Amino acid sequence: MSFTTDKMLEHAGVKGMKWGVRKDRLNSSTSRRVDPRKLSDDQLRAAISRMNMEKQYRDLSKNQGVKIGEDAIKNLAKDLAKTTLSAAAAAISTIAVAKFMQARQKEE
Repeated sequence: MSFTTDKMLEHAGVKGMKWGVRKDRLNSSTSRRVDPRKLSDDQLRAAISRMNMEKQYRDLSKNQGVKIGEDAIKNLAKDLAKTTLSAAAAAISTIAVAKFMQARQKEE
């Protein structure tokens, strides 16, 4: 018996799962929420320690990003100030030289 591909039905979903039915996500075993009263002291300490470490990591990562951004802005402002001041100094010196030359020509 040979089948052609246009008459074949394929199923790419989860085997045994009913069509249109979703898992109950609140009661699934993948949920992170566990009743603390059901944990032993050691398990509770480990969970609290892990949550504290994750919080510290988030706080440190957030502050590091802010510090990098502040440093970049400071460097950009310094570069902008240098180029602006040098351009202004060049313009002022050009004007001063031009006025000096005009005054010298009037004297002659």
